[in-house]
Amino acid sequence: MNAPARSLNLAAAAVAALTALGAGNLLNAWRHSPYDAWGWVALLIWLAPLGRRHGAGEPLLPWSYAGLALALLGQLVEMNTLKYAGFATAGAAFAPMRSWRGWVWWITAAAWLPALGWAVAPYLSAGSVPWLRTGLAGLGAVVARTAARPAPAKGDPA
Repeated sequence: MNAPARSLNLAAAAVAALTALGAGNLLNAWRHSPYDAWGWVALLIWLAPLGRRHGAGEPLLPWSYAGLALALLGQLVEMNTLKYAGFATAGAAFAPMRSWRGWVWWITAAAWLPALGWAVAPYLSAGSVPWLRTGLAGLGAVVARTAARPAPAKGDPA
């Protein structure tokens, strides 16, 4: 890997880590709110397709920067939903967003967001929301995993 590619990876990873730290109060919501239970499981399922990213090119820095901007705006206006959206968007920098499958995967980030619990609370019991979360995250992960894998760059091991 050459130096510019390595710096792109480091920049995207730093932004993802920074936005994850900013979204740290997710842990509190997942532990204490019955409508947010299993959110951490949904996040892990949602992140699973990123392990397939190796050799698929460089992270898309515009997504990283958009995630950082959302997270900073969320910090400025003290709105957690924007911080969480920033974290999801920074994560999208590592996913192939070149087809509809990438977009479906990104949209299913709602599975681990507390806003999903707020939205479905009038319609579903607290016990059924975790199943909805994991199912939605699983749907996004399956759709992303079925996407055609991008060809590795020249010089990368296959």
